[in-house]
Amino acid sequence: MNSRTATRTWARRSAVLGCAALVLGATSLGLADGASAAKKKTQPAPIIAAANGTVGIATTVSVSAPTLANQTVNALLTYNGVGIGQLAFFLNANGSGSSSWTPSQPGQWTISGLGGLSKAAPLTVTEAGISTVTVLAAVNQAQAGTPTTMVVAVAPTAGNYQPTGTVTITNGAGTTYGSTTLEPYGSGLSYGTFVWTPPSVGTYNFTATYNQTAGALSSSSTDSTNVLASVPLVTLRLPTQYTIGEPVPLSAVVNNAPNFTGSAGFSIINGNTPNYIGGSVGLNSNGVATTAWTPSVTGYQVVQANVSNTGNTISGVATQGISVSAAGALDPMSVSAPNLGTLKVNVPVTAKAGSRLPVSTQSGSGAAVNLSEGGPCFIQANTLVVPSGRGSCTLTASSPGGNGFSPNSATFVINYS
Repeated sequence: MNSRTATRTWARRSAVLGCAALVLGATSLGLADGASAAKKKTQPAPIIAAANGTVGIATTVSVSAPTLANQTVNALLTYNGVGIGQLAFFLNANGSGSSSWTPSQPGQWTISGLGGLSKAAPLTVTEAGISTVTVLAAVNQAQAGTPTTMVVAVAPTAGNYQPTGTVTITNGAGTTYGSTTLEPYGSGLSYGTFVWTPPSVGTYNFTATYNQTAGALSSSSTDSTNVLASVPLVTLRLPTQYTIGEPVPLSAVVNNAPNFTGSAGFSIINGNTPNYIGGSVGLNSNGVATTAWTPSVTGYQVVQANVSNTGNTISGVATQGISVSAAGALDPMSVSAPNLGTLKVNVPVTAKAGSRLPVSTQSGSGAAVNLSEGGPCFIQANTLVVPSGRGSCTLTASSPGGNGFSPNSATFVINYS
């Protein structure tokens, strides 16, 4: 899913209109002084254009300023009345240029021209929170009365926003076990750990819910643990949600052996054939070894971890069956505008030249739909501005997905006359 960077073009200056008179005859013809001078067409005011967007996803800011052609101009980004930074634009021979900007905070941002661009009207855009995915990983087996650690990870469905805030752990039926505060892990991934002591033997279900913040939407994940009177040397800590093509962590946990050192080897068994994942992974000081795995096929499979001790023959094996599902359906989107109706791919519509059309969007996932344009049209916040004359442009809508839906993008053709 990539937003298309668009460049708007403007008509060149019309030829100078005027008439020439012979100097000797100008006075006798009764022409006023200066009437023979060329009349110049008034240049349009500079324009700053950008669509409403989403935190963590790059958006394109465009400038059209014919009087500043072949120059570099700047604009100021303001958030909550405070200047955050500047954008630079190199304008081509037509006075058009663009710059990429990734909003870091939700809410209203104002983009104002500086210097020669200060004559452009400031533009206010609204940035929505990004959708997220939460993955909970608990051990498949735990011992009654012995603390066990579960790990929860939260990441944006697109872009590079770093989720912050807390995750609440419940049993999915109204009982809250506690919460954990997220810490940044890098590349947009944040994680937290939660220690839980099983009260008795039995099967326990968990739901981890990321609590929505201003910058990111809520998401949740489930897992379960079988609590025994005693546990084997090695257990697995895995998520229950697996989707083809999406990486997940696999962890082997050594139990009741505080001085155990060694390594673990992981494999995925499809049918009777093991598929080894990389090489051996060393145990950390907590007796945990973790590797990453990206499912390549759907269906039932078995995760296996073989743990061996350094310097002796002590070893342990743990296995757990999992099911890998196909990627979620593309996030359904609806894009409409007055006098154009609901836009459809491969079905061009015609807009009135010179019109300003507010665009309405909606997605099945609940995520904000981002817009970008291609051609001589441009977007200011949620308004599609159509130039005068006759021509064609495109409008692209994209969603980062979420809530089980995959990212989606669609492009619509808009003719104008």
